[in-house]
Amino acid sequence: MKNIEQGEEKQIIPMPEDSLIRAANLSVLKAILKSARLAASGKKQDLVNRILKAKMDDEISGEHFPESMRPIQGNLCRCTLIVCPVSVMSNWTEQIENYVEEGVLSLRMFHGPNRYDLLPEIKCGKVDVLLVSYQTLAAEYSNLFGNDSEDAEESLKKRPRRESIFDIEFHRIVLDEAVSIFYIL
Repeated sequence: MKNIEQGEEKQIIPMPEDSLIRAANLSVLKAILKSARLAASGKKQDLVNRILKAKMDDEISGEHFPESMRPIQGNLCRCTLIVCPVSVMSNWTEQIENYVEEGVLSLRMFHGPNRYDLLPEIKCGKVDVLLVSYQTLAAEYSNLFGNDSEDAEESLKKRPRRESIFDIEFHRIVLDEAVSIFYIL
């Protein structure tokens, strides 16, 4: 995004999601407030509240946040894709719910007939962790490229191209029980 201000171009830096601000450690929160010339003392929750209020009141801008907290521009998202057997999906869900403060990470499962509805949310940064089974990922690959590598090009020509999970460049991909990948090939 660019903003023209008095004849010169000024880059507008987007601000991070509130969940990233809540998850930041105390020293990062203090550095953000100091760079915006706001009071930087107090407990973590006070600092978070001060930053969120300053964000709403336009007293703080994207340039005050460290680059690691800023939204990524382009096709790359901050979402972590976890590929795992169906049998451990509930374990991942429980572990995230038990060990991550509520509201810090958004967790979704990519399965079922409505899974494609999640793709826009993932692309715009609303999903932090996405769980998908090896079977669903294999089915997605088959739907997109066909069962045979030789059939892939013909398959793409015959049917209209649907947006897919393979169109997203994930921040990180975790293969849980990676040996499972050999059973679906």
